Amino acid sequence: MMLENLEPKNVFKYFLDISKIPRGSGNTKGIVDYLINFAKMHNLFYHVDEANNVIIKKAGKINNTIILQGHTDMVAVQTEDSNIDMKKDGLDVYIDGEYLKAKNTSLGADDGIAIAYMLSILSDDSLVLPNIEAVFTSDEEIGLIGASKLDTSLLSGNKLINIDSEKEGVFTVSCAGGTHIEFSCKFDKEKNDEKSLCYEISINNLLGGHSGMEINKNRGNANVLIIRLLYSLMKKIKFRLVNVNGGSFDNVITKNSVSRIVLDKNDEREFLEFIDEYKKIYKNEFLISDKDINIDIKKVDLEDSFTYAETKNILETIYIIPNGMLETSQVFDNIPELSLNLGIIETNSQNIKLVFLIRSNVDSKRENLVEIVKSILLKNKFDVINESSYNAWQYKKDSYLREKFIEEYRKMYNSEPIIEGTHGGLECGLFMDKIKNLDCISIGPNMSDVHSVNEKVEIKSVERVYKLLLNVLGECN
Repeated sequence: MMLENLEPKNVFKYFLDISKIPRGSGNTKGIVDYLINFAKMHNLFYHVDEANNVIIKKAGKINNTIILQGHTDMVAVQTEDSNIDMKKDGLDVYIDGEYLKAKNTSLGADDGIAIAYMLSILSDDSLVLPNIEAVFTSDEEIGLIGASKLDTSLLSGNKLINIDSEKEGVFTVSCAGGTHIEFSCKFDKEKNDEKSLCYEISINNLLGGHSGMEINKNRGNANVLIIRLLYSLMKKIKFRLVNVNGGSFDNVITKNSVSRIVLDKNDEREFLEFIDEYKKIYKNEFLISDKDINIDIKKVDLEDSFTYAETKNILETIYIIPNGMLETSQVFDNIPELSLNLGIIETNSQNIKLVFLIRSNVDSKRENLVEIVKSILLKNKFDVINESSYNAWQYKKDSYLREKFIEEYRKMYNSEPIIEGTHGGLECGLFMDKIKNLDCISIGPNMSDVHSVNEKVEIKSVERVYKLLLNVLGECN
């Protein structure tokens, strides 16, 4: 099958078009320009704000107004051997059996499929639909930034279909709120004499994944694992830390993390034996979830390091911070209710930065965990340098959209859909804060491993969910 023959043709045409446009978070000007040109070409009202959100409106043939919403940015990650510049180059999309993938990069189906659905609907004059208010928000993946800054006074609809879920036949009606929080600590470094050695330690080949959707799969976080390794090593030998670096996004479970340390030459043998032992420990602990986990070491040129006392403070402080899924939902089966992800550790010449994403479907629990993390770090020389939050989307007992989707799903599939919450962050919570009595639902086709180089979307599922969406819109009167 060729890419241009995929059905529905209009949807995949737009998806392939936008896949040629770099649109990683913080780099959305290209896709905004594309949307503006689209609106002009089709003589549609459009508005662009300072946050790069785009609203496009189309008058319908049914006396009702529905807001369709998705985000323009994607998590732009790539393999180590990829030669693509994701800030400048498009994606190399290809068909792999029943799925679409991108060669050596994330695919951006999260949330490119939403963009493609909305553009297909806006461009098709043959459809009998309500008034459509298509909202394309920016920088969702780095803290729902666009949605938080959106002026919703331009919208008249009170029903919103968010197209940012990843399971066909699963209608999302609640999501986690989140707090993005960054800490920084300044330390002085010292020179090391010729009696010392410098080694680089790398933990790599983990699966990683979405810190909301995969946080309950017991996958290893390379940042957490390297801190644990170093903390345990500190009990054996008196080394000094040069740096720790891992992760690029707060909402991605870190796949690779690297640290450099300085140790006395007399401790080299014990260090090597320790690393061999930890290779066995991690292989055993992640036998299923991260079976390819690996620890590499190599001797490198001697560098300045933190003092032993500072090394001890850094490692002891980070080590005691909880990570991963901490509680499961009391409302929905099999989803987390509270979690923490140490997404980024960065070290420069005098500074260590930590970036966390704390999620919960119950705002008070998230706020409590934020205070716990703050209390640990603020007492140990770290300062908060950035903090932003968005509220959880609470389940509503009565929902017109939910009942419409259930009704149409039964007709199409002759079965019952699943109604659930998600531990991922959706923009519905922010819209509900801005628009009184807003009715929301989130849908999407089958995707997996989003936010990773293994991301894929099921081709036939894209078609089925698009038909379901059109059927529901046609019945919204």
